[in-house]
Amino acid sequence: MNKNRTNLLLIGALVVLLVVTAGFILGQDAESIKNPVTRKNYQKSMKNLEVKNDLQKYGIEVVSSTDFNFNAELAKYIGGNEDLTSLVNSAKPFAFFIKNNSSKEIVAISLRWKFIDSKGKNFEIPQTEANPGVLMGIKPLDPKMVGKTSLINSKEVKFFTYFNDFIGHKIAFANMRLKNPTVNYPYAGFENSSSDTSNLDAQKERILNEYADFSLSIDGIVFNDGTFVGDDQNLFFETLRGDIQARKDILTALAEANSKGKSHTNILDDILSNTSNISVNPAELRTGNATREQVFDFSYKTYLKNLGRELVMKRTRMSDDYIVSQLQSVKVSDFVTLRRLED
Repeated sequence: MNKNRTNLLLIGALVVLLVVTAGFILGQDAESIKNPVTRKNYQKSMKNLEVKNDLQKYGIEVVSSTDFNFNAELAKYIGGNEDLTSLVNSAKPFAFFIKNNSSKEIVAISLRWKFIDSKGKNFEIPQTEANPGVLMGIKPLDPKMVGKTSLINSKEVKFFTYFNDFIGHKIAFANMRLKNPTVNYPYAGFENSSSDTSNLDAQKERILNEYADFSLSIDGIVFNDGTFVGDDQNLFFETLRGDIQARKDILTALAEANSKGKSHTNILDDILSNTSNISVNPAELRTGNATREQVFDFSYKTYLKNLGRELVMKRTRMSDDYIVSQLQSVKVSDFVTLRRLED
């Protein structure tokens, strides 16, 4: 560990990574797809979504919206909710399921959307989603939930769409409510409205008018044993590696501070002092030429910066002793090594 990185140690507890759409590499190109100029030649006959999936041998299956069993999968996934079914129909062909036919759990997925305009110019948009707590030694408190809390558990499916802001969370919560009918979820935003459908239709129309072709590739999959498979054009491996290394350095530094007899208050003071000086500049990664090391450093520093802010909030409602005990609830020895699986 180099000296600069050592100064960034001692940060708070891991919070599960959530959806990250339209990632760090493309900058304004991603924005142009969100708000393209509408043309008059709207494509009345919709093109099917071409999906590149080179990971079938690892048990990864894609069910696109034109597959014969898509509607059956959707009905099982959301319990036949007619309003949400209508919303998903509006998202077609930019909607699909990923099936995990392997015996492992999927903890992270990296997708890459490709759009080509009428002049042949390419626009590529990363879309990633992860729940990598198991890689950092975090386990469910309820032993019965082990093996059931990953992004896609073994032999299960998950819904994905390019229009995640519009419908992704609605579908996800509908599925959670279906799986756990006795749980009273505080969020009630999975009901559909006519404005949701209208907004989605307008968004899709703009894309179909602006772009002559589009496709999707399954760019990377991470399993619960730490193996990473895929081309990784999104450099997602380095993003996860930065998060995991930051967490590991945190725990190592905590152990050292405790061995020196530092009080929990002093430990947290050091954390906040170090993280307040971290500088993160995402603009450096939007040129399309970011290196793997740049992505790793950005992820490492961002993790520390964000968790430093989280500690400030926790300190307003929790004791320093309790916060430090939370940080130390996982050991470095509990981590799972993230590694590329070589063919």
